Amino acid sequence: MTRDDTIEAALVKVAASVGQVAPGRWTFAITNGTATAATARVDGEWLVFDARPPLAPAGVPDPWAMLAWNAALDGGARFAMRAGPAGPEVRADVALAPDVDPTRRIIEAYAGLQTAAICLHDPADLAATSTPTSIAAADGAEALAALCRETRWSVAQRDAGSLVVDLDVPGAVHQARVERRADGRVAVSVPVFDPTATRDEPASEACRHALGVFLVRTCGSIRMIRAATDAGGSPRFELVQAAPSLVELEHGFAALSVACRFAAREAAVLWHDDVVANAYVRRWDDGAGRRAA
Repeated sequence: MTRDDTIEAALVKVAASVGQVAPGRWTFAITNGTATAATARVDGEWLVFDARPPLAPAGVPDPWAMLAWNAALDGGARFAMRAGPAGPEVRADVALAPDVDPTRRIIEAYAGLQTAAICLHDPADLAATSTPTSIAAADGAEALAALCRETRWSVAQRDAGSLVVDLDVPGAVHQARVERRADGRVAVSVPVFDPTATRDEPASEACRHALGVFLVRTCGSIRMIRAATDAGGSPRFELVQAAPSLVELEHGFAALSVACRFAAREAAVLWHDDVVANAYVRRWDDGAGRRAA
């Protein structure tokens, strides 16, 4: 089978109305009570998924709600947002590498897109549909540590079952934590900004809103990783996968490094500086034509 044949066969397993519209490009429907049009396209060594699900009557969600939803999405799916009236989109990326099972990752990505569509259309249904479809590997902490050490990145043991990786961020120290979660999936995460140097609460509501918008926009700019948060927690960049391969870890560490280079300083300013945050929000609202509800 060709690569296109493999991708299409995997899409047909989970999605409706799959059609190849050009070499390396497909359209399909995400079904969750209503059909949402989506696309999958080969971009170099990546398969990129994009969808723009319909919104609930309340309109564009608060960006912090989207960051919280990101943490629950399977398959690396994430909400992203660009200025303009179209509203948020959902994206996912699959590495097309020899040590990656494309069928498994496509099925996981579709599940994440499907859950994201539910979040936007009817968040009340999320609790019933947020169980991960990933099948986690049974290997333990030693196997995960050995795999991380096969990468080109500096890896150190922090405590039982947890590793830290020094990211490539010139002039700053950013370490990603690698750990296996209770559901068996591997999480690689780094705080958006240094929590020891940043106050817990934003300087104003405008600061909170500005940072939320900035992080959701960042999700559309960097491949594979996403910004996420938990209730009461600080925002983070993360990669969450079942049984990540060596190539996926390499890509993940690199993407987290790019995210910290691109966003860490800006995020801290938006969190602290009410004047800058208000200017950012005004510019965003002018471009979007409306403010997130």
